[in-house]
Amino acid sequence: MDGHEIDCLNDINSKYATLEVQLDQTLSKIKEKEENFIKKYEKAITGRASKNNDGAMDECLTLQEARKRNLEILKNLDMFKARFRSRALYSPVQTQLDKLKILYKEKMEQESSSASSSIPTSIKKTYGPTFV
Repeated sequence: MDGHEIDCLNDINSKYATLEVQLDQTLSKIKEKEENFIKKYEKAITGRASKNNDGAMDECLTLQEARKRNLEILKNLDMFKARFRSRALYSPVQTQLDKLKILYKEKMEQESSSASSSIPTSIKKTYGPTFV
């Protein structure tokens, strides 16, 4: 390797070293902001809990507990949706209507078979409701 190649390598190394330092600085700033945010969040929660005298806020959730609770809620919501879909496909009202339809057809068949075998003795006239 000649001197020119070594200079190029040193320039590249120094360039990446400065980029690494800059990256470390930005990461440390982000970590500081995150820590400050967490401290403010915890202070806000403890402040709310101390303001509330009835003890309802004593069970304040941390961020992880809140995420866990939200995932559980989403799972329950999906289960309820699935149950609703299965109940929407099977309707007891529909089966009752089908049974009534079968009973009605059987009754009509019995009446028609009994009417054909005997002479009708009376004729009933039925009128619908009268609207005034």
